[in-house]
Amino acid sequence: MNDNSRSALSWLGAAAFVVVAFGSIATAYFLTRPSTPADTAYRAQQVQLRRELEVKAQATLTQPGRNTDGTYRVPIDQAMALLAADNDTFAKFRTQSQPTK
Repeated sequence: MNDNSRSALSWLGAAAFVVVAFGSIATAYFLTRPSTPADTAYRAQQVQLRRELEVKAQATLTQPGRNTDGTYRVPIDQAMALLAADNDTFAKFRTQSQPTK
């Protein structure tokens, strides 16, 4: 190889290094850049909404109340205690759950 080809290769290597470095820095910047205030507010609202829905869901599962169709809901532990206390209730469920022929 002569000096001209070595010089061209070194410049090519330097240019490739600069391109890769610029790409790496740009990628890191875009991945870690601060979000806009609108994005931050939207995410905070979403987190708050999820918390509220979780609290409501837990209340629905653990507290007695009335459903929208007029039926009552009771917590599962109270329902199981009521069922276990009355053997006739189990018999009613067995007869109602039998397939009709």
